[in-house]
Order: sequence, then C-alpha cells, then structure tokens
Amino acid sequence: MTQDNFQKQVLDRLDALSNDVKQISKDNEKFSDRFTNYQQATQSLISRAFSLIVSATIDLLGNKLKKPQKPIWIKVSRILSQKP
Repeated sequence: MTQDNFQKQVLDRLDALSNDVKQISKDNEKFSDRFTNYQQATQSLISRAFSLIVSATIDLLGNKLKKPQKPIWIKVSRILSQKP
C-alpha cells in the first residue's frame, strides 16, 4: 500500500465519520424536539388532572357542608297530598 493510497483511505474514512456525526446530530435534534413536546404535553395533562381532582374535592366538600335538603319529589308529593 502506497502512502497516497493510505492517505486517501484515511480521508475517506474521516469523511464517512463526519457524515455519521452530522446524521447523529440531526437525529439528536429531532429527538430533543420530540422529547420537549412530550414533556410539555405530559405536564399539561398532569396539571389538568390535578385541577380536576381539586375541583371535584371542593365540590364534594361544598355539598357536604350545605344544609341537607329533602329531595324535590318529597316536596311535590306533600304539596299534591294537601287538601284544598
């Protein structure tokens, strides 16, 4: 193998490695973008879930603290059972 031949092989391999590094860099950038989108979507979903839990808890507590009322059908039946 001549020196020129060896240098050409080294340069070809360096070019191939350089192209591989560029491709890996592009793939890494795409993955980073996807991961950022996934992270934001997950964070939004968790925030909404906690909001729903808090809202339901407040609603349940509010209903428990209210004065218990009789169902409307009992009130209606009493009105209908009254004699004129």
